[in-house]
Amino acid sequence: MRNRIILFTITILTLIPGIGMSQEITWVKYPTNLDLGTEDQVSHPSVVFDGSKYHLWYVSQSGAQRSINYARSTDGITYEVYPGNPVLQDGVGEVWDREWVSQPSVVYDGTTFRMWYAGYDGNALRIGYATSADGVSWNKDAANPVLDVGASGDFDDEGVSSPGVLHDGDQYHIFYSGYDGANLRIGYATSADGVMWDKSASNPVLDLGPGDDFDNAGVSSPTVLHDETQYHIFYSGYDGANLRIGYATSPDGVSWNKNTSNPVLDLGPGGDWDDEGVSGPSVLYDGTLYRMFYSGYDGDNLKIGYAIGQGVQDLVANAGADDTICSGTCATLNGSASGGSGGYTYLWTPGNMTGQYPEVCPTTTTIYTLTVTDNNGCTAADQVVVTVRECDTTTCSVIANAASDVSICPGPAPV
Repeated sequence: MRNRIILFTITILTLIPGIGMSQEITWVKYPTNLDLGTEDQVSHPSVVFDGSKYHLWYVSQSGAQRSINYARSTDGITYEVYPGNPVLQDGVGEVWDREWVSQPSVVYDGTTFRMWYAGYDGNALRIGYATSADGVSWNKDAANPVLDVGASGDFDDEGVSSPGVLHDGDQYHIFYSGYDGANLRIGYATSADGVMWDKSASNPVLDLGPGDDFDNAGVSSPTVLHDETQYHIFYSGYDGANLRIGYATSPDGVSWNKNTSNPVLDLGPGGDWDDEGVSGPSVLYDGTLYRMFYSGYDGDNLKIGYAIGQGVQDLVANAGADDTICSGTCATLNGSASGGSGGYTYLWTPGNMTGQYPEVCPTTTTIYTLTVTDNNGCTAADQVVVTVRECDTTTCSVIANAASDVSICPGPAPV
């Protein structure tokens, strides 16, 4: 069971009102894995954005030992690793987490960081809880483990792990991996305080896929968002050979519909650092962009990767309205952009012109293409047609138009 478990991740996320996930998101991987300055195996990311910084907790593994480390970033990509790592270690004595701790999951309520994590006693995985004022010094709860294995015969009677917790302001919703000795499936429970949990009678709420689906041997590691109309879950799917990341939606958190495009994040091409497995998504929306942090596996090593999502917040380029000018005159193009992550740059072709409002003086009718790039490297394009006509040099010439007549006069632009 140990070899399998290291690829499954916990993620904790708070409710994000109005994030608008009504459209499917396309994920674009960052070219490399994150540099966390260690030769150890690193996996199981849990990322929280506090409005100015990205806080990352992750598992560092050396041999059989696992512990939880911490790093932080201003852009979500380049991290400052805490020099006093690890920040959470296995318990001392005959306790439930005496072998190791793993799969950190953190939510921030504005004053306190709250972590749910997996602990192992050499026999089974259970879920514990800890709190911190700074994300570095943690206090384990006296009630641990707060989520225990199920009764004999239940889907989770051999282990519970990898929870994804959603706090809606009134209660906590936990989605977690349950293990029955053969397969991992996703269960659901609710709590008023994040400590005392009531498991759903409908468990497991997300089951294995049929036939040769990408998740026919296991579903685990849920991360859940809510956009005030439905729940969105990203999870690890296992086919008996590889892990990939899938997506499903639900109106109530119990009945789930898997996306027909699954998996939504696939293996990297041969030779890449994640060509043998992608798993354990930690997905957040930071007010500008959807971001996914995940574990990548190349057959030997585990590293942490990053991808950005384009959905209803897609970058949109607008090249402006088509224009008509007189031969020998010029026009000013009118470019704009919206969505994406801001910091737009503009490139017009032909001519490789930059800026939003370049002046063009074509001698024949020309189609200009505007390509906009945002500060995350995403691109979008749009086109505008500048029509060139011969004009009377002394009087206005009327051009018949399907909608109305257009007067074209000599000068710098049509009237």
